[in-house]
Amino acid sequence: MPYIRGEMLHFLRDRSTLLKIPRRWQELYNEGQKVRKQLAESFGRPPKDMEIAEELNVSLQEWQETKLAVQNRMPLSLDATVVHYVDCQITLGEALTCPRTAAQQQQEEERQQLQGAISLLEEKPRMAVEMVFLKELSRKDAAKTIGTSPMTVTRYLQKGVQDLMCMLQPQAVASGS
Repeated sequence: MPYIRGEMLHFLRDRSTLLKIPRRWQELYNEGQKVRKQLAESFGRPPKDMEIAEELNVSLQEWQETKLAVQNRMPLSLDATVVHYVDCQITLGEALTCPRTAAQQQQEEERQQLQGAISLLEEKPRMAVEMVFLKELSRKDAAKTIGTSPMTVTRYLQKGVQDLMCMLQPQAVASGS
């Protein structure tokens, strides 16, 4: 008995659909297919969903949900071809974006924009911004390297940050951020 039961469970696992839809919807869908054929023969054209729903005595929404549930119960392969060009095919797996990769790409673009803007700063504010924010030096150490006082480094930082905001602001507005 356990072996037979196990084989039956394996069969159901391997051969059945991944998503189970309610029996009522399965029966409604099967009945709807019969009604679709009958109406197509009588009308001489494919029937509309509303006509099928009326014949089944269900709401249009329930009939559409039933069709959608039956349609979506089989999984799609990530290797399925979505777009076929002359020289290449694009699969579903290639077409889906990875949120982590998209976020990394956006961070890299923002980093490059920031580096470009920093390179446009005047020399002293640029040195102060690089030392304090990028190299993470204290203002006192940055002042020694630049040859000024820590208060002057603070002023350079304020000017540098203000200039960076002015340079990067139009891009942020244009990109919708």
